[in-house]
Amino acid sequence: MPVSEEQLDVAYYGQITFGTGTPQNFDIQFDTGLGDLFVLSKDCNSESCQNDNPKYDSSLDTAFSPIDGKNFSVEYADGTDVSGDSAKTTIVLAGISLEQQEFGVVTEVSDNFEHPYGDGI
Repeated sequence: MPVSEEQLDVAYYGQITFGTGTPQNFDIQFDTGLGDLFVLSKDCNSESCQNDNPKYDSSLDTAFSPIDGKNFSVEYADGTDVSGDSAKTTIVLAGISLEQQEFGVVTEVSDNFEHPYGDGI
């Protein structure tokens, strides 16, 4: 699996495929300091979501399973934050398929959130 580097030791990212039915590919930043995985939802209307990057569409994912009553929220050290819902789906990373992987479906992003390295973390 190719892994790209953004500046020397600043960020690493690679492709992860989310879902079955119509698999969706995203360039995800591998954050070694955080254990949460998320993608931006097609339902995100925040200013920081208004770009041409792909957005996750749960209606295309036959493995999608929402986790009722479990919100997803992350606040970073720089004060930026993301939030949405928690869900599970099948993901594929480097040819390895992981079923029922928990992740965040982000629908709100702080306006000062800048994520130049990919489509999620």
